[in-house]
Amino acid sequence: TAPRLSEAVGRLSAASRQIFFALAQNSVRFGDVKTPEGIIATNAIPFREQGKALGGLFATLSRLNHSCASNCVYKWNSNIKMLTCHACRKIPAGAELTFNYGFEDAKGSSIYMSREGRRRRLYYSFGFECSCERCSLVGAALQQSEQNIAEIGDDKQLPAVVTMLSARAHQYLLAPAPSHSMVLLLSRDVLIEIKLELNEL
Repeated sequence: TAPRLSEAVGRLSAASRQIFFALAQNSVRFGDVKTPEGIIATNAIPFREQGKALGGLFATLSRLNHSCASNCVYKWNSNIKMLTCHACRKIPAGAELTFNYGFEDAKGSSIYMSREGRRRRLYYSFGFECSCERCSLVGAALQQSEQNIAEIGDDKQLPAVVTMLSARAHQYLLAPAPSHSMVLLLSRDVLIEIKLELNEL
């Protein structure tokens, strides 16, 4: 709940609180005044540890921007207890590293959505209108992209690896779910562990 989140954040060191509140907040859903629940809902990255659903805030990786044609994916490494970033295609020197803030809900995975659908959900969930290279396509290029996505959406026999690479970020923040442990992390250090009813966010 909001009071428990505020108490947990209040117990952080001054340096950690500064890092925490420097993260962005979706003003569309949570307003301009930053709150712990707003920052978590905007920046938390989901992962699994020994089958347990967890989420984390990360000093660096939570700052990476979204792209529908992202060049990186993330993975929780249970051996070193860190979220690691991996290139999923060749990245030119100096290019921005991006994740796909993907999600799944009753309407399906974001990788099957049209540009309009992706933009609508991203605006609600994160407070921005996507202008990535895929969403910026026009004319014949946009038409071909939308056709390709529609054809993929009709084919439910995609390999499981595609599902894993769909970057299901914030899935647990988009729909009601049972309470579970959320762990807020900065680098290797566990900052907060709380119980949270996700449908209260």
